[in-house]
Amino acid sequence: MIDAGAVNAALFGLLSGDGALRGLGQSGVYDTQVPEGTTPAYPYTIFQYQGEAPEHTQTEEAAVAFRYLVKHIDRAPSAVRVGNMGARVKTLLSRQLIPVAGTQGALCRRENGVRYVETAQGVVYQHAGGIYRIVVNS
Repeated sequence: MIDAGAVNAALFGLLSGDGALRGLGQSGVYDTQVPEGTTPAYPYTIFQYQGEAPEHTQTEEAAVAFRYLVKHIDRAPSAVRVGNMGARVKTLLSRQLIPVAGTQGALCRRENGVRYVETAQGVVYQHAGGIYRIVVNS
């Protein structure tokens, strides 16, 4: 059975290795959050495990569906950069077979978008991305 660690590694490889995302200004990719004590350059990408659920045939477990939040964060008054990064990731991951170690690949689909703005100490942060479902056959 594949665990979330293998899916994490696949997502990290895809997101950090994409030249188009770097061309849009992506400064880094982080699993779950920026490490404590690190001051990130903006914009950056995080991916975060949201959970998993088995998928069954009538008689047995056939696959595991993992859900991940993939979002981009920018310190900016405009959401243009994070929106463009989100569009690139949608192309990179949606309806794609992604290389998860120990499998013949995992089918990835975007379930919905995520978009919000937060302000902290007078600084505006833009967030944009999506929730992705990654199905790994058992």
